[in-house]
Amino acid sequence: MSEIPMPEKFSKLKEKPTKQEVDLIPAALWERDIRNMVQAAGEQGKKVKELMFRDLEKLTATVYKGREERLSAVMAELKGREYKSEEDLITTVAAKMYKFGKTNFTPRELEANIREYMLNGKEHIINDMLLYEVYKDALYLHVFPVSTLSTGEKIKLLRDGFKQLASQLKTDEQLKGVKTINGVSWIIAKNPGLFEKLGFTYDGEITEKEHQRDFAYEQRKIGKAHIEVDKFLELYD
Repeated sequence: MSEIPMPEKFSKLKEKPTKQEVDLIPAALWERDIRNMVQAAGEQGKKVKELMFRDLEKLTATVYKGREERLSAVMAELKGREYKSEEDLITTVAAKMYKFGKTNFTPRELEANIREYMLNGKEHIINDMLLYEVYKDALYLHVFPVSTLSTGEKIKLLRDGFKQLASQLKTDEQLKGVKTINGVSWIIAKNPGLFEKLGFTYDGEITEKEHQRDFAYEQRKIGKAHIEVDKFLELYD
């Protein structure tokens, strides 16, 4: 079968990423998640605080894995505080959680923990970069956090993932009805030409409504692309 070669400009890239600051979990995202925990508690007074910290500890057990002793001390200090209001509780704890991540983890360490958290309970995992879900006759590719990987590493994971997916499309009975493969990611918006070289049709950026609904805390543009299954198999099987 024919195969699209890796674009020439990526052929000599170093595999190690340059040092960079990557804000993987912005303060606003901590505020959103902690606010949701408070609202989900459905209780008043001290019970809200107790239930919120229970849920927060479940989240940070994976996201801040490897720094348990330091995190325990921070949690104990936060639990012992008196807060003026629920809003004070939310903003104070969110700020502390954000600072803890920025202070105690390199971007790559934090990204690995986020990936592990996202993998929990997921069935359709392709590799360290890609997973998918199926809706009717369409397969939707999703991308794990990969901001700390070099461009060369991302390209390799994409190509390897496409080969693995091609194999699954031929052998997995649950994928027999899939006709189209869709991708939605900031990576597509940033590199539409690359995805066209990889055989996809670039469909442009998602709408503002879609961005606010599905990518509210992603400041980068989000693009979408698609490819028919027959063409995908021709290129990657």
